[in-house]
Amino acid sequence: MTATQNHILEQYRKQDLQFEDTFYNDVRDEELFFFYFESILFYLKLIQSHTFQEKRLEQWKSFLARTSKYPLLMVRITKQEKFYST
Repeated sequence: MTATQNHILEQYRKQDLQFEDTFYNDVRDEELFFFYFESILFYLKLIQSHTFQEKRLEQWKSFLARTSKYPLLMVRITKQEKFYST
C-alpha cells in the first residue's frame, strides 16, 4: 500500500515539475517573441527615420533648385573654398 501511495505521489510530483517546466518555457518563448518584435519595430523606425531624412534633404535640394540660383551659389562656394585652401 505504501509503495502505491509513494508511486502516485512521485507521479504527481513529476507531473507538477513537467507543468512548471512547460509554463516557464512558454513564458520564456513569449518574452523572446516580444523582444524580437520590439527589435523589429525599432529597426523599422530607424529605417523610416533615415529614409525620412533623405527624403527631406531631396525636397530641400529640389526647393532650392526651383527657387534660387543654387547651382551658381555652389560654384561660388567651391571657388571660395579653393581660394582659401591654397
